Amino acid sequence: GSTQDLATAFDPEILSLLMASASLLMAQDHTAILRDFRLITYPFGSLLRAPGPPIEMVVGQADPVFPYARVAAEAASNPRLTVVPVPQAGQTVGFARPDIAAAALKRLFDS
Repeated sequence: GSTQDLATAFDPEILSLLMASASLLMAQDHTAILRDFRLITYPFGSLLRAPGPPIEMVVGQADPVFPYARVAAEAASNPRLTVVPVPQAGQTVGFARPDIAAAALKRLFDS
């Protein structure tokens, strides 16, 4: 993860949530981790460019898996895609900035 992710992860309350999540993953055996790896390598570009409803992506500007620059470049050429950049956040946007993540979910459910 990014430096921002590490700072977020070591907040005592968040660390306890992450450890509980890790315990759940271990209880599911290695298949949960393999599913995560498939998501990281999946070619989402074709899905994002296909006809369909608007897409909003909340992206940490320090996300090492879905780099903000790459997502923003895709959004620049895709009218369906809106990007919400989250400064000082990596992959753990929901933990680092729960207010931004919750606002995005509210917009989704209100639409």
